[in-house]
Amino acid sequence: MLRLGVDFGTSNTAAVLRFPDGSIKPLLIDGSEIMPSAVCLDDAGALVAGRDAVHAGHTRPEAFEPHPKRCVDDGEVHLSYRAEPHAAQPTDVVVPVTDLIGAVLARVAAEARRIAGRDPDAVTLTCPASWGTSRRDTLPTTGTGRIHAVIVLSDGANDFPTDDNLDALLEDLNRTTDDPVPVFTIADGSDADRTTLGRIARAARGETYDATNATTITEIMSEVLANF
Repeated sequence: MLRLGVDFGTSNTAAVLRFPDGSIKPLLIDGSEIMPSAVCLDDAGALVAGRDAVHAGHTRPEAFEPHPKRCVDDGEVHLSYRAEPHAAQPTDVVVPVTDLIGAVLARVAAEARRIAGRDPDAVTLTCPASWGTSRRDTLPTTGTGRIHAVIVLSDGANDFPTDDNLDALLEDLNRTTDDPVPVFTIADGSDADRTTLGRIARAARGETYDATNATTITEIMSEVLANF
C-alpha cells in the first residue's frame, strides 16, 4: 500500500511517502523538504500555494494569506486581486478556509502523484491535539484508504487547568475496545514534557517520538508512517 504522511503546519508543511516495499521518501517540493503553508490568488483569481504563493505575495499582499491554518475558525477569508495590472479597482473574492487549506494539500498531493506515478492509497494528516471535530472537518480527505489513528503534536503542557486529571485520561485510553484507535505522540518544543506524552501514547497502544529539534520532523513523520 502506498501511504502519504503530511505534517500541515502553521508556517510550513512537510510530507513523506511510504512505498509498498517499506521504503520511505521525503517529498521535495520546489527542491526543499519544507514547503511554506501559504496561498495567494494569481492573476486569474486561482489559488497557488507554497513558494509560488510567497513570491506572488510580495507584489500583491491583498491577495496573500501566509497562514491558512490560523484561519481555521474564520470559515472564510476575504482576498482581492487585480485581473489587469492597471485595473482601477481590485476584484474582491471570498475564499472558504477549506479552499485555502485544500490548495496547500493539493500542492503536496500533486508532488506525491508525480513521484509515485499514482494517488496514495491512504493519507495521514497531522493536526493539533486541541482541535475538535469542527476544526478537523476543515481538513480535506484524500486517498481511498483510511487509517484509524490519532497523531498528537504537542509540548505536553496542560492548557486546561480545570481538567488536569492525567490518571483518569490514561485509564480511559487503556480501556479495551473492539476497534481501538492508537495515539502517536510527537514531542514538540525544546521544553516538551516527553514523559507525559510517552505515558499517553503507551496507554493508547501507540508510540511516542521526539521532535524537540524541529529539523527532524520529516524523519519523525517517516517513523510514524512505518507503524501502518
